[in-house]
Amino acid sequence: DGIRDFCLSRGLGDVYKRQMLGFSHRKLGNNDEAYIYYNKALELDPEHLGTHEYIGRLYLNLDQLEESKKHFRILKALCYFGCEELKSLEKAIKEYEMGKVPKKY
Repeated sequence: DGIRDFCLSRGLGDVYKRQMLGFSHRKLGNNDEAYIYYNKALELDPEHLGTHEYIGRLYLNLDQLEESKKHFRILKALCYFGCEELKSLEKAIKEYEMGKVPKKY
């Protein structure tokens, strides 16, 4: 798979590689693959901020608001003074709740 080969050839850390593989698959609409890679990243680093944001967005794409909110709450606990990942997921959740469908993929 070209996406995997690209990420693996860049010498990126394992968590970041898996996060980026998940991101790439989500953007291509391969939600099942994205889910697998995001979960692998979280297994390696359960506190990885970017992965929590991205899997939260994936859950919105899948119309699973409560699952998305779980990752928002995790981010809220990890980002004591706020962080970009928390703000970004919060905005996406608010737009989803207002009926504005977040950009798919």
